[in-house]
Formats: sequence, structure tokens, C-alpha cells
Amino acid sequence: MKSRGLLIHTLLSAGLLGFAAPALAQETLSVKAWAKDVQSSVQDKARLSRLLDLTRVESESIVRPVADEKSAMLKARTLFEQRKYDAAIAQYNRIPKSSDSWLEAVEEKGWSYLRKDDVQGALAQTKTLLSPAFRAVVGSEPFFLQSLAHLKICDYKGSLETLTTFSESQKARIDDIQKLAASGHNEALQNVIDKADAFPLSFHDVGENAKTLPRLFYRDVSVQKYILRIKMAEAGVPVIQEALASSKDRLLQTILLRLEKNAANARELLRDRMKKLAQNETNENFRMVQKLNLIKVEVTQRVHTDQGLDKNSFARGRFNEAGEDDLIFADDGRPWIDELDKYQVKVNSCPQNIRRKM
Repeated sequence: MKSRGLLIHTLLSAGLLGFAAPALAQETLSVKAWAKDVQSSVQDKARLSRLLDLTRVESESIVRPVADEKSAMLKARTLFEQRKYDAAIAQYNRIPKSSDSWLEAVEEKGWSYLRKDDVQGALAQTKTLLSPAFRAVVGSEPFFLQSLAHLKICDYKGSLETLTTFSESQKARIDDIQKLAASGHNEALQNVIDKADAFPLSFHDVGENAKTLPRLFYRDVSVQKYILRIKMAEAGVPVIQEALASSKDRLLQTILLRLEKNAANARELLRDRMKKLAQNETNENFRMVQKLNLIKVEVTQRVHTDQGLDKNSFARGRFNEAGEDDLIFADDGRPWIDELDKYQVKVNSCPQNIRRKM
């Protein structure tokens, strides 16, 4: 059976751009190929200067043209704000699974379904988001979405199970992100830096390290710029040092100092940026935990006060049997790539006498 890490890697990296040749091509830069170009251009000062023009390199390898999927996300969010939920869902459906925006699209599509009172649709999206393949990297909000959807149909068991899953699966991540907010660096970030070669970065370059790093940090333009400068120094400094061994060229000496200085500055700036991104996620986690606690309080209050509840249904062990009000999922708990984002959920609505706003 495929490992969870392999499943994430295979699904989200499918269709992504590979290394380009030559080193600089539309949207993609290979640092290794760039270093080879530098090596072959030591005697060509004009070409060498062009290769070391950071503004040009960064603009061609990090700042992407607006892609169709980004346009679809913007349109979907605009339609969501206009309460045109069906149209928003249609736009979210345009985001392919190979996109780094796909999980975002699934999450926001879930909120669209919930806003139009289609609880079945909302739960279907959370079934994808909180599958074992993605649970460790999607953050806190999908848990809130799922628990709230269960609450809207008075599936108190489902809400409590979601709260329990959140506590069990997210505690370590929340703690790691809090530590990163204080330090700005951890082993996972160093792994990403060590592995990075193709820019712009993608989930393919992050993989399992995403579990202990801020959500979508690799799409942050500043983060990409700083990591690129570090990698250019790592690859370029040995090349320039080798050239200087047989020549005391002043331009090469200047280039060497510039690469080393840029890398040192980039490490400090990257640390500060990661602190900020981690703190932003920590703040969001705190907000979500507060909302999840409100749901827990609401569920507890309903269980103890709603007169129409069948108390025997809450007896210990009774939920092992599926009743007519239970959620039924036609799967064995092991997600496969072609099943993700295709779940369907059938639900029963709340009895009218126990509806209540939070």
C-alpha cells in the first residue's frame, strides 16, 4: 500500500513543471543549471553580469504570470462575496488537482456549499480535506467547517468526533508552528532549503516537511526570493572561487563578495519572514480553537437540554451500528488518488424543534 507521504507527493506534484533547459526559461529556474552557465561564462563578462543580475533572475523565476487557475480563484472569491455560491463552486471546480491551489479551492468550495445550506456538499469537501493524505497539512479551518456542518444537522456524534480528531492530529503541528514563530527556523525548513533547486518552489519541493511549516509558505514571494539567494550562493561561490584560483580578476572578487553578502542577508530575512508567517498561522489556530470550543460547548448543551433527543442513542458503544440518522461513507478509510474530491455524503436535517443559533 502506498505510504501517506507518497500519496501526497504523487497527487500534488502531478503535472508540475520539471527542470528547464537552458537554466533560465519561462517560469522555471534550475539553480544547478544556472551554476553551470556561470562556470562556462567566467570569461564572458557581459553574460556573467547578466546571469548574476538578481532582479532579472528573480523576476523571471519567481514572479509568475497570472495563470488560469489563479484567475479562477479570484473569480470564485469575488462570486462568494457576492453570495453567488453556485457560480463560485463552478470556478473552484476549474482548479486541477495538480495545482498548489487545489486544497484551498476544496476548502473554500466547502464554505460555499455550507453558505447555500447544502450540508451534504460541505461535508463531502471536508471528507477530502481531512482524509489521512491531507489531514496533517490543511490547517485548522477544515475541522471547524466539518464540525459546524455536523452541528447544523444535529449530528452531535460527528461534531464531537471531528473535535477529537482535531485534538489528536493537530496538537503537534500547532506546537511546532508556535516554536517556529519564536525561532524562525527548524529542521523542516532546512530540509526544504537543502532540497530546493527548481524555482518557483512548489509542494513537490516541500513534501512531508509541510507538516511542520506554515501553510503555503513556499508560495510566498519573499520566502522564495530568500531561498533562491541562498541557493545561488551555495552553487555559485564554489564556481567563482575555482575561477579565482587561477585569476585575481577584480570583477570575480566583487561577485564572490556579493553572493556571500546576499546569502547572509537572505538567511536573516528568511528567518524574520518565517517568524511572521508562523505567527500568522498561530493566530489563526488560536481563533479556530476558540470556535471549536464554542461548538463543543454548544453540542454539550444541546445533548443535555434538547427534549427530543433519544437518550439511548448516546449510550456507550451504540454508535458502532448505523442508524438512519448516521452518516454513511462508502469507503474503507484508505483514500486512493482517483477517489479524493469525489466523495458524496447523505445527511438528514435537524428536527425542527431543536434548531438553535450559536
